[in-house]
Amino acid sequence: MFLRKFISVSILFFALFGVTAALAANNSFNCVMTITKPQDWQNQTVIINLLDFETKQIITRFELAAADPDAKKQSINSVTKTFDCGMYPETQLQAYYFPIIWSANKGKKYLSKEIFRLSAQIEAAEKSKAKNLEIEVSFPDDFSNVPLQVGL
Repeated sequence: MFLRKFISVSILFFALFGVTAALAANNSFNCVMTITKPQDWQNQTVIINLLDFETKQIITRFELAAADPDAKKQSINSVTKTFDCGMYPETQLQAYYFPIIWSANKGKKYLSKEIFRLSAQIEAAEKSKAKNLEIEVSFPDDFSNVPLQVGL
């Protein structure tokens, strides 16, 4: 009797696990996100976190390093990363930079103007038979309330 119940529970568990794994596999889709900063930001390192909109957890981090003339190192003005966007129906970007331009902006973080509704964008990409969802973002243009670099 015990063995029969154990076998039925095991079969039910594996059946449910198989369905869950199949659903998770169907939700897998690659997003390729490219973040750029213009040349006039070459003296600032810009850090941009891609956040799960619901939980605010960091999915991935982009670092666009500042130029270092002493080390003959040029500014990194573009970074591309690939992540599984099927796991995140909505995302938002959060940016900060250093050194700061104005002392009043110390510790400030800037959110992207757009909330990326990836689930809808994935459906459109799948219909067009695309292999990846390509997203391009520009700092500071696509972010709210980033201060201007007047006279720099």
